[in-house]
Amino acid sequence: MDTEHRHELKTNELADFLARLPDFMQRYSNQIIGVCLILIALLGIPLYKHFRHQSRRSEQTTMVSRIQSAREAMSRAAQAEGEVRPASLLESAAEELRTAASSTSQKDLAAIALLESAKLLRAALHLDEQPSPETISANLSKAESACKEALETAQSPTLKGLAELALGLCAEEAGQYEQARQVYTQIIQNTAYAGTSVIEQAKRRLDLLEDNAVKVVFAPAPAPEPQQDQPAADTQQPEAPAAQSPTSSSEPAPAAPVTPPTAPAPEPAASSSSPAAP
Repeated sequence: MDTEHRHELKTNELADFLARLPDFMQRYSNQIIGVCLILIALLGIPLYKHFRHQSRRSEQTTMVSRIQSAREAMSRAAQAEGEVRPASLLESAAEELRTAASSTSQKDLAAIALLESAKLLRAALHLDEQPSPETISANLSKAESACKEALETAQSPTLKGLAELALGLCAEEAGQYEQARQVYTQIIQNTAYAGTSVIEQAKRRLDLLEDNAVKVVFAPAPAPEPQQDQPAADTQQPEAPAAQSPTSSSEPAPAAPVTPPTAPAPEPAASSSSPAAP
């Protein structure tokens, strides 16, 4: 059989297969689709898990970097000088963390960012020497809102407990000590937090609550006492000590020379006018 004849036979077989292909596909379409889906699952699922894991790690790295930058903002705020308001640095960092929390798909990661945001807002109140009541109310309101959102978002019991603990701290900052006491008591009694460090932290805050609730009023500084006039120096000079002789102190001092008594003056002669003696 020559080459041309073999080529012609192969061409005819291919033509016959292509002619029967539509009927084959129609007859075994379900089986073919099932095989394709199995192949896609075997190849696609590992790829999907790999990309998802990489995405989660990237989100975690980005969030940790933002939290670290926010904590460094505390040091920068403490050293801020000039016209820059130190508390504004923390408030800006807190807003960035809250925005980052809304953009992540990991709920626990978002809860951590929200709790850090609330911590920065509370810390900002201690950097201003005399924060206005409006500033205190605004910061505590934002911090409380972030804590409540973290409590609803978190899935870990520890993070939920930390969110409740942060709510108690907000109440303390606002001077609502009875409300803070209730929050700490609920944390201690909640069995869902058993075995976590949250209960110990709540007990510690509850023990310190009595001291923190005491208002310390400093007494006014005493007025400076008037300076009394110094007594005039004594004008009399102290008597100079007697000069010591060069001899030894044990020898008696020589006696002063004795002046002889003066002879009485002679009586005056009798006047010539006096009568002569008989």
